[in-house]
Amino acid sequence: MRRSRVAMLFLLATLILGLLAPAAGAVAEHSRFHGLYFPAGMEGTNTDCPYTWQEMPPMCIMAAGSQAVLPDGRLLIRDIELYELALAWRGSGAVEPRKTGYDLVIADAILDNTFSGPTWGTWNLWSFGADLENPADDFVMFSGIFFGRFKNGIPGVHYFGAGTGVYDGQHMGGIIRRAPNADGWNMFGHIIEQG
Repeated sequence: MRRSRVAMLFLLATLILGLLAPAAGAVAEHSRFHGLYFPAGMEGTNTDCPYTWQEMPPMCIMAAGSQAVLPDGRLLIRDIELYELALAWRGSGAVEPRKTGYDLVIADAILDNTFSGPTWGTWNLWSFGADLENPADDFVMFSGIFFGRFKNGIPGVHYFGAGTGVYDGQHMGGIIRRAPNADGWNMFGHIIEQG
C-alpha cells in the first residue's frame, strides 16, 4: 500500500515535469528563487501560530485530521491541515511575491517513534493581504502537490504547483529541506511562465 502511494506520487510528479518540459522549451521565462519556509509559530521566527501548536514534529495545526496506529506501530496521519509561511527572494535580492505568502497544507504521513517516514499531500499558497479574521484581500496564487519524508521530525519535500488567477499558465517546482532552526535558506525553486 505504501509503495503504491509513493509510486503514484512519483508518476504524478513525472507527468507534471513531462508537461512542463515541452512548455519550457517554447519561449518561456524561467525565474529561480530561494527563501524560508516554516510552520507559523516556529521558535526563532518571530511569528505566532494562530491555531494549535504541536512541538514534535513542529506544526501549526488548523485541523487535526485523523490518526491511527498501524500494526507495525507506526502512526498514520490523514488529512491534517497546517498553516505554514513562505518568504522568497529572487537572485537579485528582490522579493519573489509569487512564493511569499501563507500555505494552507493538507498532509498525510506515516511516522515511526523517531518522527521519521513518508509524507505527501496538497497545498494552496495565498498572498499576504488581510489578516486571518478578514481574509478578503487574500487570494490563492498557486496550488499543487508535495511528497517527501520526515526525518526526526524535520520534513524534506519536493513540491509542484500551477498558478491560479493572475498567475494562470505559470508552473512552480522546488524543494524544501527544513532546518531545525530558522538560520539559512531552506526553500529553493523555480517558476516557469509561458511566453
